[in-house]
Amino acid sequence: MRRNQLLLNCICVLMTCFIVCISCSRSTDEYNAPVFKETVEVALEVLNDDISFTYGTIDCVDTLLIISNKTTLNKNTFHIFSANSGKYIKSFGSVGRGPGETLFTAPNFSTDYNNSRMYVYDTPLHKLIEYDISKVLNGDVHYASDIKMEEDNGHILTSRFYSLDDRLFLWVDQRFVIGSTSNIISCYGSYPRLDEPEEYKKLERSYFDRLSYTRVSPNKSKFAHATYSGCILETFSCINNTITPIAINRLYRPIYENKYKNENYPHVFQSNKAICGIKNLACTNEYIYATYSDIPKECSYKSIAVFDWNCQPVKLLSFEDKIQYMYVLSGDKAGFALAEREDGIVYLARFEL
Repeated sequence: MRRNQLLLNCICVLMTCFIVCISCSRSTDEYNAPVFKETVEVALEVLNDDISFTYGTIDCVDTLLIISNKTTLNKNTFHIFSANSGKYIKSFGSVGRGPGETLFTAPNFSTDYNNSRMYVYDTPLHKLIEYDISKVLNGDVHYASDIKMEEDNGHILTSRFYSLDDRLFLWVDQRFVIGSTSNIISCYGSYPRLDEPEEYKKLERSYFDRLSYTRVSPNKSKFAHATYSGCILETFSCINNTITPIAINRLYRPIYENKYKNENYPHVFQSNKAICGIKNLACTNEYIYATYSDIPKECSYKSIAVFDWNCQPVKLLSFEDKIQYMYVLSGDKAGFALAEREDGIVYLARFEL
């Protein structure tokens, strides 16, 4: 009896040591492909395929879809459609160096839902273009104002920015900056280290800056940041204008190439050897939606991966056509997409969740 008890104690000790060793060997830098509990096939309802879309972004204000896209419709940079019917309503914005103009043909933009405003940042001209959507619809003016960036904020050299409040933004530049056009409120410069030696860490920073996407939740309290050419998903809180990490999930090891072969001034781009990972993001207050591919060299993006805000996989949505860009409505009941058929036709679609 005593011998059996001793044997049992030894086994318990060995099991405890084994568990501790396993736990210690699991580095936080491990990469683990996400496992989705279910895959759901989702149908795309064509809203508008009369207009030839090419590329761009899509957002929603009330019952309006705003698309930044180069089309055959006209030379304007933005186009408004009905979210209910997909009917074309109006185009606005133009290319140029004058007031209310941008040098980009399909620029990134951010919307302030509460105030029905839209912002476009023109990097070369260092100005923020503000649109009043109600005035655009009424035809009063095509833009509200041009806001020049203050000299102290002139170092912001990215068109990736997201409205947090009235003229307050999250800028994705050398990681993250919260501020207005005249004042920087807070910064967050830390980023996950990769496999580069210390002297090549600028390559890593370039990877997170260039090969990534960011989106803010509708309630403006948090945001998600994801990379492609390999995949690392991060989430952050931005309550009270303070950026705080929430979670990180390393999905696929990053593989990238340096165009200029210069470690001091790197210009990384996607490697065709890498798993593409996440290419676009849409966020609701509950979930993160990401166009997703887990096959090396495969960038068809006919799947949308759903994650919670702790970066944990929830489910996989499967589509017949490629999802080029998407927007998901608050409440997680439906979304909109620019979808691409096999023949290359890009159309405006709606999907139910």
